[in-house]
Amino acid sequence: MFGSRILLGVVGLLVVIGCNKKDERGGARDRDTPATGPTQATPGGGSAPVGVAAGVVPGGIAYDADDGPVAVLTAMTGTVELRRAGEPGFATAKASLSLYAGDALRTGESSSAALCLADDSAIEVAAVSMVGVARRAGSADPASAAAVLSGLARFTVTARAPGEGAFRIYTP
Repeated sequence: MFGSRILLGVVGLLVVIGCNKKDERGGARDRDTPATGPTQATPGGGSAPVGVAAGVVPGGIAYDADDGPVAVLTAMTGTVELRRAGEPGFATAKASLSLYAGDALRTGESSSAALCLADDSAIEVAAVSMVGVARRAGSADPASAAAVLSGLARFTVTARAPGEGAFRIYTP
């Protein structure tokens, strides 16, 4: 009985030490935590955000020249905003804007947007709605994919080419 209590104490201590080390290294932060969250002392005596002190700068994803857009914003009315993959907030969208895998588009009150995907399928986004787009090559059978994150969207899907997978729509 006494031996198992010691063993539990040692395991608990190791867990606490392991968790503290992860925090010191700047472990993965929650998506909603601002980049200016935890800080770490710098050699000059000041402090910097943990990621910056470790040589990692928060921000969006940089795409290679080979990574083409998965969709284009073809039409919009009213307030339409875009959040790039890896970015913390939304920015005002402009017509003919290219969207990449992981990007999310949202519309405001009395607003709408139309997207044309790489396979010529289309998404019409209603007012007060949000959709996300995914990479075509994300599976063994390449296909376009999108997610309705909130609100309403209408999809017009083109016929599938031989060897092309099903168009995938994800909903809450």
